[in-house]
Amino acid sequence: MHAGYILKKRLICRAVSGSAAKGWRKGLTEERNRLMETYFDIHTHILPGMDDGAENMETARQMLRQAKENNVEDIVVTSHYCPERWLWDREKYLDRFQALQAEAEKEKIRLYPGNEIYYTSHIPEALEKGACLSLNGGRYILIEFDYHIWEGAMEQALVSLQYEGYTPVIAHAERYRCLTESDQLIQRLSEQGMVIQVNSDSVIEAHRRRLRRSPVKRWLRQKIIHAVASDSHDARLRPNRMRECGAILEKYYGTDYARALLRENPERIVRSRYLGED
Repeated sequence: MHAGYILKKRLICRAVSGSAAKGWRKGLTEERNRLMETYFDIHTHILPGMDDGAENMETARQMLRQAKENNVEDIVVTSHYCPERWLWDREKYLDRFQALQAEAEKEKIRLYPGNEIYYTSHIPEALEKGACLSLNGGRYILIEFDYHIWEGAMEQALVSLQYEGYTPVIAHAERYRCLTESDQLIQRLSEQGMVIQVNSDSVIEAHRRRLRRSPVKRWLRQKIIHAVASDSHDARLRPNRMRECGAILEKYYGTDYARALLRENPERIVRSRYLGED
């Protein structure tokens, strides 16, 4: 189908000239954008007043509009769960989530509940009691660690969560020294069924600054990464740049992998399905 599509483009471009050819190429660009579909953002801090993300509802509305401009139509609202740093109130979260849903509907954006969970030894118990939230109530959980955690502690924590029946999604994997200094651990974790998520800003900066030793570039080439998300906190300092990231991923790593990272795998995670499952 792809080869026939390219042949059709060449034949028609030869048959037209001048502005008509330019119009055809513009149409192809628009169609290609449609083929990328829309994006599914599984890591955001858009819920107002819950953590270091959106300060108020107006900021949240700006973030919704910005997400829409970046082709995002599905958002997981992953407020931080770290009681030692932010006072967590599950009922408050659910009330504000419901209020934000009404705003999201105006932008035709779908919201899903969840937390970005800072790992401690008490997290399995907190999950069992429903104190913190898995992604859309399924088996996947978005987990972050201290950035200087040593590799044995990270692996042990992740395996323990698997033992409890959860599938860990490692939030912004590019921030952990034990993962970036050597690929052995991240490859092993991926083989064990952990999900590797990196931030869209990290993808953009690695390519914009042409970083030769970027772990994100290395992992993308090896296809270790399973999902890319915005980790947006506001509309200005830590905004949503998924559209720019999508263009980079498609250019350097192909449409199929870009679609898997930005749409297909995130949707499978939210639907609690296995990655690679149809």
